[in-house]
Amino acid sequence: MLMGPSKGPPTLVSYLPGLYVVAGLKEFRMTINVAIKCPSGVVLGADGLVTISAGGPPISLVPYYAKLFALGDYAAGAMLNGAGSIGGRDVQSIISDFAEICDAPEDDYSLEFLARALRDHVQKEIRDRAAGQNPLLEIIVGGYSRGLGAEGRIYGELYSLKWENATGVVRSKYTRDEEFGIHYGGQPQALDRFQYGLDDWTIAHMLEKRRGLFDQV
Repeated sequence: MLMGPSKGPPTLVSYLPGLYVVAGLKEFRMTINVAIKCPSGVVLGADGLVTISAGGPPISLVPYYAKLFALGDYAAGAMLNGAGSIGGRDVQSIISDFAEICDAPEDDYSLEFLARALRDHVQKEIRDRAAGQNPLLEIIVGGYSRGLGAEGRIYGELYSLKWENATGVVRSKYTRDEEFGIHYGGQPQALDRFQYGLDDWTIAHMLEKRRGLFDQV
């Protein structure tokens, strides 16, 4: 959790590890990512299991795979769901490289600039390592702008960097400074059940039981 408005130093408090499909760029995203923007801070969370597959049923499950991490010394974090690698290179290492080479001053930057620069960095990796492939990938960036780059913002920001074809798109979540809410990516069923009390499986199960009652009558 990144705490505190942009006037004070936010602290990376804790995270939940994450889950995503490692093999096959077009595998269904199984990660659960949750990003919350609220007056007290920005919260990023993800589950922690990796499903290893060769394009069919899962081969094995690997627990405790971290996909949620700080962006260098910036007041920001990133997490991902979808493809776990691009052209044989781990997406986490690609993002870590970006944090090391990004030359924006740590006390004066726009988080939107960082998000767009990260999109361009990942896009270059796709072009150089996986030309002709269309990875299904989302990187969620949350945190704070700093200095003049904050442009008067005092609350956190959330951005979704999403590749559903060869080109990544950056979308701002809750654009106005005093607009708050939740964004989640990856596998929606568990979160739908948590947020709304229902998901596709629950509805289908209820309808199946209803049909069973009619059959008994």
